[in-house]
Amino acid sequence: MPELPEVETTVRELENKIIGRKILRAWTDAEKLFKPNFLEFEKGVIGRTIKGIDRRGKNIVIELDSGKHILVHQKLTGSLLYGAEIKNPYIHLILYLDKGKLALSDLRKFAKVAFIPDLENYPDYQKLGPEPLSRNFSLGKFEEILKKSKGKIKKVLMDQQKIVGIGNIYADEILFETKISPLRETPEIKPAEIKILYQAIKKIL
Repeated sequence: MPELPEVETTVRELENKIIGRKILRAWTDAEKLFKPNFLEFEKGVIGRTIKGIDRRGKNIVIELDSGKHILVHQKLTGSLLYGAEIKNPYIHLILYLDKGKLALSDLRKFAKVAFIPDLENYPDYQKLGPEPLSRNFSLGKFEEILKKSKGKIKKVLMDQQKIVGIGNIYADEILFETKISPLRETPEIKPAEIKILYQAIKKIL
């Protein structure tokens, strides 16, 4: 599953290609991927210009000139592709732009695409925890998160409501770096180990 580094890479690769492009039409063969539904998605994006693209946790957030947003979670096998011609048997969404196409490829159809009129009040967005590479994610903030958490440390690191962007792969890498067992209960993690964990999160991501 794409985690913070992979999603960030996708955003950086796409920003020079799709910002300023106008969406002419949309196509899908998998309406179950869309929230609230493909019809609302289509009505909200057709004729709009892409104003920006960003990342929040594992989510790709595309800003439209209407002030509304498209949120894409690639899940397990999803990936966003850009090009003039995209040939791929797993394409389930194509946005036809005034220059090129933006497409979602997803082998297992687990990805989610949402059209969001009000991003800041969107429930799934509001629940997301702090960005681990942001200035707001201090050692004190991390200590506070762990102090309020129960369960095994790996599970806590992967909880998107506590810290965003860390999944199975990077949780393993972070814990391997610190030599802390993923099976350790979070309340048992010592202050010195919390500091080492915090530094490893920054380093690995």
